[in-house]
Amino acid sequence: MPNAIFIDNARVQAFLRGPEIAMTTEGVIYFRNLKHAQRWTRHTQENASFELTAEGSGRDAFVTITKTRRLYEEQQTIVAKFKEEKEQLHTKRFKDPAGSRAAGKKRRREEDEDKDGDVTME
Repeated sequence: MPNAIFIDNARVQAFLRGPEIAMTTEGVIYFRNLKHAQRWTRHTQENASFELTAEGSGRDAFVTITKTRRLYEEQQTIVAKFKEEKEQLHTKRFKDPAGSRAAGKKRRREEDEDKDGDVTME
């Protein structure tokens, strides 16, 4: 998650941007008690997906941060929609209306033809 931003702590932000899957806040963030750690788990993020779980008791309370695939899966559904739209546009733009294999041949415009079938130049 290279665009993850975690303003409260630079080490947590580095973890979110790095390859590790899980980390704890032991030695990084100190909590007064488990309730304080549980309040800290309410952090949300737009450019990242992770779960925060408060554990421990008293001054030994800590939070486990685990990355999830939610953001990746959301991005993949968006990519799939764009690919589908691209294929539809490509098919719509480059389809062969006459069914012939003469792709790339120039055709006369209908408005350029006179009543007698002659082409007029303007």
